[in-house]
This record gives sequence, C-alpha cells and structure tokens, in this order.
Amino acid sequence: MLSLFSILVGVVFLLSFILWLWYMLTRPTQWARFTEKDHDFWVKRGLPVKWVGACKDFEQGRGLKVLVAFCILAALVLTITPFILPFIFPRHG
Repeated sequence: MLSLFSILVGVVFLLSFILWLWYMLTRPTQWARFTEKDHDFWVKRGLPVKWVGACKDFEQGRGLKVLVAFCILAALVLTITPFILPFIFPRHG
C-alpha cells in the first residue's frame, strides 16, 4: 500500500519543479541575475570560464526550461502511477 511519506515526497518534488519553472518563465531578469551571480561564483573558485559560460548559457536558454519540464512530467508520472497501477493490474485471488 502507498505510504503517506511517498505521496508527500512526490507532491513536494512536483510542486518544487513547477515553482522553479514558473520562476524561470515569469521572472527572466531575476533568473538571469541569479545565473550571473552563479557564473561569477564559480569563476572566482577557479573553474574554466569557457565551461562555466556554457553552463550559464544552458541555464539562461531553453535547455534548462525543457529539462525542468521533463522533470515535472516525471514527477507527475511517479506520483500518479501508484494510484493507477491497481486499476491496470488488479490482484486476483
């Protein structure tokens, strides 16, 4: 049977990914400012500028938004699947 903990974990992951995507889509200037600070932090720590710049471009571009959208779909499927499986594969006996 489903435990309350597994349901709560799935819902928390789902909501956090939704809020993350919402923040990136509705506040692009703040998101860009955050990624700039992240870029500066890692460059000061000695990581190669080319590699950190590529990560920043990924974070500010469409790639991260698509990745977070897939995470939302995965969290949704993993949260809903335990409720649907008993209907698909009923126990006999």
